[in-house]
Amino acid sequence: MVFILIATFTMLNLFISIIVNAMHSFTEAEAQETMDAVSEARDHMKADLHQEMAALRREIAAFKFLPGSGNQVVSPGVDLSSV
Repeated sequence: MVFILIATFTMLNLFISIIVNAMHSFTEAEAQETMDAVSEARDHMKADLHQEMAALRREIAAFKFLPGSGNQVVSPGVDLSSV
């Protein structure tokens, strides 16, 4: 009788350990997928920011000097529509 009880308890522990191990593996895979998605999004945002910065630098370079005025630096707040 005791042998049957111990064998049953051992088998139950084996099944529970298989289930827990499977859940742990699933959690690790899910965490890795999340980290990959975050990394991909970060790289995409970084590339977009670099493009935006390059565009802003080109705009600043285009407005930095007034044409025909001896390369005078444009001051903030100057209305360029009258030029």
